[in-house]
Amino acid sequence: MSNKHNNYIIFDEYKTNRPGAWYFVPDEGVFVKGVPCHGFGAVKYVEGSVYVGELYYDGEKFNKIGNGQQDFCRSTLGRKSIHSGLRHSKYVGAFDYRKTDWIFGNGVMYFVDENGEPQYFIKGFFSGFDKIGEWQGEFDYATLLSDYTRDMELAAEPVDFAVDWVRECVAPWRDKHADVLFVGDSYFELGNVADYAGVNLFGKVFPQGYVNIGVGGSKFSDWLNWIDGASGMASPKKIVLNLGFNDIHSNMEPATVYKDYTEMVEKLRKCFGSPEIYLVQVVHSPKYAEMYKEECDFNNMTASTASTLGVKLIDWNDKIVASKQDCFHFDRLHPNEHGYALFEQAIKEAL
Repeated sequence: MSNKHNNYIIFDEYKTNRPGAWYFVPDEGVFVKGVPCHGFGAVKYVEGSVYVGELYYDGEKFNKIGNGQQDFCRSTLGRKSIHSGLRHSKYVGAFDYRKTDWIFGNGVMYFVDENGEPQYFIKGFFSGFDKIGEWQGEFDYATLLSDYTRDMELAAEPVDFAVDWVRECVAPWRDKHADVLFVGDSYFELGNVADYAGVNLFGKVFPQGYVNIGVGGSKFSDWLNWIDGASGMASPKKIVLNLGFNDIHSNMEPATVYKDYTEMVEKLRKCFGSPEIYLVQVVHSPKYAEMYKEECDFNNMTASTASTLGVKLIDWNDKIVASKQDCFHFDRLHPNEHGYALFEQAIKEAL
């Protein structure tokens, strides 16, 4: 249900504070379901963040493109950063769903402490949460959010806390061997979030002897630095890697990602001796359908050297196709409840 008011529409999700499109104002004419158009509106996401800004309605979904702002104050994305120990508060700037899942272009990322007090901001050219370049053009400091001043600017997010965060996560396993160590990205991190995994939570599926240190948006290159924090734990019997997805979709060459992968395998053996190492191959999500070739190129590289490197591969792409179900969240990027059931099944079968 929804209510139309002249040329704009308010959706029931707004009234009930549920995820989904909240309101939309077309640039021209009136909103007609199924008819693509550009406009301005608001969308709430399952993890709790709210976007307000330009949107392109493709006849089915509302996609972020152009200028806008996304508030993370009530989102799991606004949790304490493992980099700085602070919280992401809001991003204001450019979005382009055609380039990334969301953020892409000039923008400003704002941070607050645990009490919500403004701490600092970073301006630059962003791809997701990552600053990948400097601000293009001249920046007007008069556009900063209220309570943020020029002297609160940092060039990049501090990384001092990342290794400490990992060390804290594995602290209970200093003197006893974990059965499985999960090292990966948001697919692991959201495995214990009911809004994504539903009843198929990792904590219910996997034994108590597993340790999950998944971090959304992370790449092999991140973990080459962070894994040192886990080196003090008793060597796990098995390690499962779910990395490469963000690397490939950050427009890194498959060969470069493969190099980081082999370095990661080498580093894991230096840190932990000789655990069994498993790699989940990059999944083909609907969000990045146009990057199927790059995903396959990387997967083929890892497959061709798996036996040489002593790595066992986990490929659940065939399970997704065979299920004939929609296995992805409405963001078309992460697994939904059905997807997590298949993801966990593939991992359990391999282990």
